[in-house]
Amino acid sequence: MTYSSRSDLANLIDAVRLQNKWEFSSLTFYGSGLNDLSLAPTSEQGFTDLTTPQNIVIQVWEPAHGVGPDRFRFSWNNGATWVTDFAAIPESLLVSINNGVFILWGTNVADSHKSGDWWRFTATPVVQVGYMEIAHDWLNTCLERTHDVPFSSPSTTVKLAEATYAIYLILRRDDDPRYAEYYAEAYRLVDLLTNFRVAGEVEKVGKIPVPVMPTS
Repeated sequence: MTYSSRSDLANLIDAVRLQNKWEFSSLTFYGSGLNDLSLAPTSEQGFTDLTTPQNIVIQVWEPAHGVGPDRFRFSWNNGATWVTDFAAIPESLLVSINNGVFILWGTNVADSHKSGDWWRFTATPVVQVGYMEIAHDWLNTCLERTHDVPFSSPSTTVKLAEATYAIYLILRRDDDPRYAEYYAEAYRLVDLLTNFRVAGEVEKVGKIPVPVMPTS
């Protein structure tokens, strides 16, 4: 994994600076049909611009009656209004219900659900506080730079290194196996910075920390 373009940079920074990660309450089922709905794993959930808890309801709206898959609808305000009426329930696939939230249906059998069956849970956005700041301090330490050095317009490589390390921290926190790729890439970018001028200032570089994977 390597990054080099400004679009790469924009995507990385959006993921850690501008959006929030979801946390969920337990999923509660109400009904008499098949209870085969679950929330997707943390690594599959997206980010959101929302900042307040959301009361989400998912309801079986039209059983298949032997023709095609059963159907469902969902609400982000505890059932006051509904979205995507009559969406087909897929078999063992992730389904987006908007705003970066994904659910997972089990093996769908026609007529296995009952009309009116429903699930409810609360989704709470968690601000990714401090990750860019931690990454900035990490990069300063790696390059033995002080905040007194003029650095008003950091290079793309500097921004990439900071954003990549910030995403590593988030993935590491979530036990997402992709964290190793971002960790290695962050140190690759630091290595590049030891050999180039950045923003018109020669980097004040000492010994770069050896990229040993943390154990906790």
